[in-house]
Amino acid sequence: MFLGADFTLRPFNASPAALPTTHGDILLSRAAQIQEQADAAASERDHMLLAWYFTAQTTALQVLLGRIGGQRVSETASKVVNTAARRGGWPITLLGGQLILSAEHIPVEAYPLVLLDLINYASVVAGQRVVAQEMALVEAHMSPETVETAYQAGMRLPR
Repeated sequence: MFLGADFTLRPFNASPAALPTTHGDILLSRAAQIQEQADAAASERDHMLLAWYFTAQTTALQVLLGRIGGQRVSETASKVVNTAARRGGWPITLLGGQLILSAEHIPVEAYPLVLLDLINYASVVAGQRVVAQEMALVEAHMSPETVETAYQAGMRLPR
């Protein structure tokens, strides 16, 4: 015969009503905690994928613009990125062909807004078809998950 006990430890000053009291309450509380942790991990992964997509596309578009229009057009592309980032208060800088993300966590909404400004400028200079082709070439080297995450965030040209 097995006899067991269920001990629930709580801080001395904790209100008894605020703590789970039944086994079902404890399981429900733990399930909610696991879901929160899973959501945080998924959010972190999405952020990483968007940062990768943003970096690859921004760099590719700046190189494309430099090849098509020379140094002046390339410098203007840098100004477009830097102005959009400054307008949002985000630590993103494109300087001398090098993209600098100055903070560990740039808000996710920064990436599509800055990239779309660059896409608009590149489309005026090179044409939307050329820009779409260049972006598709970059995407061909990315995982489908990265491309889909970027699409859901509004960072891609319409399919």
